[in-house]
Amino acid sequence: MRTMSENAQKQDAAVEVQFSGDETAELDAWIAERNDTMTRGDAIKLMVRRAIEIDREWESAKRAALPDEGLRPDELTAENDG
Repeated sequence: MRTMSENAQKQDAAVEVQFSGDETAELDAWIAERNDTMTRGDAIKLMVRRAIEIDREWESAKRAALPDEGLRPDELTAENDG
């Protein structure tokens, strides 16, 4: 569900987030493991894009796999008693 206006979605925004020393070290290690020269900001943007994509796919998969709830009470008869 998207609640922001179309214009607000397209505006650049600076987001300030404070990381602990451990979180910064983990981020730097992840960048180093990739043998990449990306900045911390670029790494965080990449992770956010991936997280959004994964979350959307997960939500879509959950909707597609709704469990079968069986018969409704008004559909129950002696004929379909297990």
